[in-house]
Amino acid sequence: MEKSIKEISLEITKLNEELKGLESFLENAIISAIDEYVKRQKIIRINEYCFAIPLFDWVESAKIIKKFLHNKPVSQWVESLNRKLQESQNDKVVVFEHIISCQGQRTVNKIPVLSEFIQLIIKHLNR
Repeated sequence: MEKSIKEISLEITKLNEELKGLESFLENAIISAIDEYVKRQKIIRINEYCFAIPLFDWVESAKIIKKFLHNKPVSQWVESLNRKLQESQNDKVVVFEHIISCQGQRTVNKIPVLSEFIQLIIKHLNR
C-alpha cells in the first residue's frame, strides 16, 4: 500500500519535531553541565572590587560535542562520550579533532574539552 503525499509530509513533520526535541535535550544537558561546572569553580579575588572565575571556551566545547554526537543514535550518546573519555591520554582534557577540507587541502583543528565537563554532560544525559 502506497502512502499519500500528505501522509509522508506528516511523517516528515513528526520526525523533524522529534529531531528538534532531541537537539533540545542535548543542548539542555550541555547548558546544565556548564552551569554546574561554573558553580563548582572558586571565585578568585583580584582586588576589593574585582573577582575572576576560571572559565573555558564553552562555545567551542559545546559545538564539537554536538558535532561528535550528531550522526550517532541517541542510545549511543553516553557510550560514545564514555569511550572518548577512556581513549584520552590526559585525565583533565579530551582532544576532539575537527577536520576541514577545502580545495584539496585538509586542516585539522584540535579542540580541547575538559574531561569534567564531558562527565557532567553524561550525568545530565542520564537523567
